[in-house]
Amino acid sequence: MLVLTLGSAIYIYGWTDANIKNIFKNNSILEKSLKKAFEQYEHIEKKLMESKDNYDIFNILYKCNIYHLELLKYNRKLQYKLLNYMKLKDNYKDIKTKILLDLGVEKGRLIRDIIEEVKKVNLNTLLDIKEDYLRNNIGEIIDGIKHKNTQF
Repeated sequence: MLVLTLGSAIYIYGWTDANIKNIFKNNSILEKSLKKAFEQYEHIEKKLMESKDNYDIFNILYKCNIYHLELLKYNRKLQYKLLNYMKLKDNYKDIKTKILLDLGVEKGRLIRDIIEEVKKVNLNTLLDIKEDYLRNNIGEIIDGIKHKNTQF
C-alpha cells in the first residue's frame, strides 16, 4: 500500500523535482528494499530506455525487486517493456549446467558463455531450446562463442 501511495505521489508531483527525489532517497524509515528502489530508479530507467531487445530488458529487470517495478510502471515509455518482461519472466527457463557437463563441455567460463548465448536466443526469439537441440548443435554453439570472442 505504501508503494502505491509513493508511486501516486511520484506520478502526481513528478519525479523531476530534486527535492522530492531527495526526500524519498534519504528517508530513514523506508524499508531497505524500497529505499534501494528509489536510489536506483534513474539508473535503471536510463538502462531500460537504452535497451533494444528482450535479452537486455530481462537482464536489467531480473535483478530488480517489486518496488523497482512499481516505481517504473509510472513511466509511460517503459510500460511496454515492463509488460514484456513479465511475460518473459513467466516463460523463461534457464539451462542446467549438468546438461552441458553431460554433453562434454568442460567446467569454466565456456559453460557460462553457452548459457548466456542460449538465454539470448531464447529471449529474443521466444524459442524454447531443449536438451535435444543442445545435444545436436553444441559444436556450432561453441564455435560461435569462440568466433565471437576472437580478437581481430
